[in-house]
Parts: sequence; C-alpha cells; structure tokens
Amino acid sequence: MTLARSTPALAGAYAASLAGRSRDHLPVPWTADSGIDDCARFCAHVLWGGKPGPISWVDNFKTAGDGSYAAGADDLRPWDVLLFDWEGNGVGNHVEFMVADLGNGYVRTFGANGADTRAAAYRLRPKSYILGRFRPRWSVETRPTPQSLTTPTTTPRRPLVYTFVPIGKTLYVVSLVNGNRAPIRGATRGRNDHELLRRWRDNDGSDTMLETEADIVRGYLQKIA
Repeated sequence: MTLARSTPALAGAYAASLAGRSRDHLPVPWTADSGIDDCARFCAHVLWGGKPGPISWVDNFKTAGDGSYAAGADDLRPWDVLLFDWEGNGVGNHVEFMVADLGNGYVRTFGANGADTRAAAYRLRPKSYILGRFRPRWSVETRPTPQSLTTPTTTPRRPLVYTFVPIGKTLYVVSLVNGNRAPIRGATRGRNDHELLRRWRDNDGSDTMLETEADIVRGYLQKIA
C-alpha cells in the first residue's frame, strides 16, 4: 500500500475537510455501505484513499503496511491511528486519529462512527482505553518555519497546518504537524482572533490582511511551531 496523503498535515487537513459527513447520509468518500461500522474505513481512506480503503477492520491496523504498530499509549503523535479496546480483552473495537494529548488522561481525536454520532468529528477519549497506535510511515515533512511565519499577507497559505479544537469552554488552535496547541483569545469589540486564524488558513490569495492582523496570526503560529 502507498499512502495517498504522505504527511500528517495533509492527512489532517483532508480528514478535517470531511467533518460532519456520515454514512447515514450517503454518498461519502470512504464507504458505500450505510450498514457497516466504518471507523476503520474512514481512517484507511484518509491515509490510503479508496472506497472503501484497504482496511475495514480495526485490528488490521496492527499489521498494516506503510507504517508500524506499537502497543500502549506511551508514544503518541498527531495523526497516529489509535486503536481503542472498550472491553479490556486485547481486541480493538474502534479507531480514530490522534490529534492532541491534553495532559489530563484524555486525548483529542478525530474520526467517524463514534457512539455520540456516526459523523466524522472531534472527540474526547480516555487514554486508558488505548490498545495501541498505528503510525504511518510519513515522508520527511517540513515543520512550520520562520518562512511560513513571514509569508506576505496577499499570498495563499497552503498546505493547511492547523485546525481548531474546542477543549472544555476554550477554543484552541492545534498544529496538524506536531500537536502543539495554544488557546485562542476570546473575541472582543474590534478583535476576533479565531476569525483572523480562519482567514489566514483559508486564504486563497484574494484576502489582503492588514499587517497588524497578520502579526496576531504569526504570534499563534510561533506558539504552536
């Protein structure tokens, strides 16, 4: 198998673009069957493409090509595929992508076919249920660098390097490359940092941001670099 999205940033950006879509409302890119649990198909499709992707069952990530499997929850990185064992019997029951370790015994994840909703969505999971992780064999990737922090304000910002994750009552900007996160300042009269970060991320070159606006965004990028 060959990864269709060869870096964490590319996989994360594509996965996030599928947010809200569900096998309850076909068509979706990762499955054509509304009656089959599709958490593994979702993760496999994000990594390798295909409909369904090359993996349809959770435990098959233990022996998947283009990466390596490790038991336990001691070595987790953003966009690892996490295998969850709800029953404690050593058999995987569910998979989702790792987004961030919250440092309180929980991880923020992204995937489809959760108990709360079948839609692709961010979720909060206890680390104690993690059976292991599959880490794709990513190509060498450039981290967000000073160059990305000083990009002229009128040029496109691609590829996407961060997303937004609510943790409790606080919204965070989270790097899709290394999982670092920073809380986003609440909106005040005349300033909305979340909107500025969204504009910077989604800019196709047509949005000329003010230098003061770009400086605010660069401050966040430095925090999550």
